Amino acid sequence: MDELTHLEQAVLRMLLAGSHPVLEALRAQLGTLRVQGRVLSGVAFATRLAVAPHSPPAPLRAPAVVLDDVHADIPGLAHGAGFALFVEGGLLRRLEGATYRGEEWPRDLGDFTLHYDELERDLSDLE
Repeated sequence: MDELTHLEQAVLRMLLAGSHPVLEALRAQLGTLRVQGRVLSGVAFATRLAVAPHSPPAPLRAPAVVLDDVHADIPGLAHGAGFALFVEGGLLRRLEGATYRGEEWPRDLGDFTLHYDELERDLSDLE
């Protein structure tokens, strides 16, 4: 199956950055991560993820959580793009990205820049 794109890798690293125990456990899953499939619509993508069966789940209290505080400035997109990582049962399951205002993804992403919503991340959903 496909491999993660450069953009997907960078977004995952940024979404999972930090010293929180849940983020640390999710980062450990990256080493066994594989792409199960990808759907592209022109303005959005959804990448289905799978981790190795022996990967321990992150210690989440909720059955599912979404990390969605990373955005990108991308040459060719006037309004940028946003991303959401879906974690189910403590395991990485799906990464989605979408341009803002329905712009088409450029063929060449060039030198994109990632940033968080806020200077200080709100990780309260991980508690």
